[in-house]
Amino acid sequence: MSQVLELNGFFRLLDIGIDELDLHSQSFSAMRRGEFQGILVRNVYPSEALPPIIKKLEQHNPPFLKTWFPEAFNSWFYGQNLNLADPELGEYFEQAALFHQHLEQLFPQSALKHITDVLSALDNGRPFCPAPGPLPDQEYMFATIRAHEQGGFIPPHCENEYPRRRTYHHLRGIADAHVYSYVLALSLPESGGALEIFEHKMAIANTAETSTEQSETEIDIDQLKSVKIRIPPGSLMLFDSGAYLHQLQPIVSPQRRWTISSFMAMSKTEDKMYCWG
Repeated sequence: MSQVLELNGFFRLLDIGIDELDLHSQSFSAMRRGEFQGILVRNVYPSEALPPIIKKLEQHNPPFLKTWFPEAFNSWFYGQNLNLADPELGEYFEQAALFHQHLEQLFPQSALKHITDVLSALDNGRPFCPAPGPLPDQEYMFATIRAHEQGGFIPPHCENEYPRRRTYHHLRGIADAHVYSYVLALSLPESGGALEIFEHKMAIANTAETSTEQSETEIDIDQLKSVKIRIPPGSLMLFDSGAYLHQLQPIVSPQRRWTISSFMAMSKTEDKMYCWG
């Protein structure tokens, strides 16, 4: 049964099951208005469906493009994170087409359709889709698949700082500057790996372009209240990652943390939500 959780005095989380989507078609709009800060959809994939998917990922089958977080993070991607891509995006769109083929091969049925259908149901039917590229036959990668090893982490950051980066030059012209994201958990390590969200909000970044690939967020997180959410495998956590400072806490146990994650923003025409990895 759905519930609204009031977490540590600042974070309101709508917690629903996959069979309750029809009852919450306005929830993304409510999150945009600040009525919720996050939405957790449980059982987007049933637990019994996940082991074959994890096995294929561990075997690197399909043969996704493999790229890396900065070395200290002890984590890597299948697919290409736009923040870490070559600013010229020379081979990016060819890689994106191949990534989408491999993503379709990973799941028994289309993962792109299933995930976008879930997101659309939360936004009154608004279509969610890979952001279109500069040319008619190009698309951005819908998502990345992320593997975090023991000791792996992501430091504090907000997605609203991303659109200033050179790789966002084209996206800035077609999408709103306020960025949201989801994390679909495929596995959960025995210890660690919580999504930690802090009581600190970042405004939409200045539109001046910057070449930095590192977070510009410098906040003493020890002085901030936070909530820690260990996303159950098969569940999808959607939240206002653009505004709220957040991090991935270190993985403590040997098991990898596998997730699928997308960033997203409203199209300038306000009729779609554009997604990218």
